[in-house]
Amino acid sequence: MTRRTDPLIVGACFTANTRRPDFERLKALARSAERGTFAALSFTELPEQFEALTLMSALAAVTEHIGLIATPHDPEPYHIARKLASLDHLSNGRAAWGVASEPSSQRANERHDLVNDLWDSWDDDAFIRDKASGRYFDPGKLHTLNHKGEHFSVRGPLNVARPPQGHPLRVHTLASEADKTLAIRVADVIIAGHRDLPAAQAFYHDIKQRAAALGRNPEHLKILTT
Repeated sequence: MTRRTDPLIVGACFTANTRRPDFERLKALARSAERGTFAALSFTELPEQFEALTLMSALAAVTEHIGLIATPHDPEPYHIARKLASLDHLSNGRAAWGVASEPSSQRANERHDLVNDLWDSWDDDAFIRDKASGRYFDPGKLHTLNHKGEHFSVRGPLNVARPPQGHPLRVHTLASEADKTLAIRVADVIIAGHRDLPAAQAFYHDIKQRAAALGRNPEHLKILTT
């Protein structure tokens, strides 16, 4: 057996199980996870609690290093792209998109690709901001989508500069085979739960082999278990 030498990645998922919104408690949990060198954190969103992206934006201001996984339940690609790009700027490149499950695999794929295309609306050096010439940005480095698909119509471009990471990390929690198929194609991180080690190992090898078959570098797809 080959011993793994790559670093262990640990994330924290908290449940905001209080009767009312309690930011001080959530802030303490986030700071504790950061001190414990957790790689990322997320919160299970419950009724009467904070909206995920709003909460992560607030936590970005009171943490420095930990990744912030937000799962927006807004179905519109433009809104998802804009909010997560904003979080990535606010956190200096620590945002991660918790990709919510969709009943339609075609809709899920279209939504995902649109969000990523919107993040590419602007090249990294598109904004010149040159007072002398009066040029704010280079039009040649602006990309408009003009997308009209089966489920979404998005003209673009995104009205937020390109995120510091380019694309915030895509984190998929699998609930169906359709989720798995999409995640193998595009995810940076897959989160899955297994009751025993053999099942987890079989899942790991299946995901890695299918990713390689699609031309992906399997090492670029991380798999975490709950």
